[in-house]
Amino acid sequence: GGSGNFFLHVTNDGGEHWESPFTEHADSCNTQNVPESGQRWRSTGLEMTSVRWLKFNPYNSSYGFASVADIRMLRSDDSGETWEISGGTKSGLVGINTLYDYSFAGPHTIFAVGGNFHDWPHEWYKNILRGAGGVFISVNSGATWRRLGSEAS
Repeated sequence: GGSGNFFLHVTNDGGEHWESPFTEHADSCNTQNVPESGQRWRSTGLEMTSVRWLKFNPYNSSYGFASVADIRMLRSDDSGETWEISGGTKSGLVGINTLYDYSFAGPHTIFAVGGNFHDWPHEWYKNILRGAGGVFISVNSGATWRRLGSEAS
């Protein structure tokens, strides 16, 4: 079965209990051994997605960012020990499904370029009249983003 968080889940008991074969809880769970909302997950090494860039902020290497096709980005604030799918619509990245690249301007300031094309926009696939994208800035290590310029840029 699948979930809204891009993870596959499997069951060995007819659906009574479900597990993720690709991730495990990285944070502690509540007393019922259920992760709280917003908790972190750790890879078991079996994910399949396209990662174009994996970059750590040279001004603050605790923060790492991965350009991941179709799920905006992965973000780490613990030097890559754990990663979270980040950049949801509450972060300011409305209409963007991938951040293609990052540039760092300080310990917490990051520029990113993003768009809404499936996977990576190859020459045969891109269409500037159809696609949306832009340049974004974060001043809090990628927790929230603000578009630079108009939405049509």
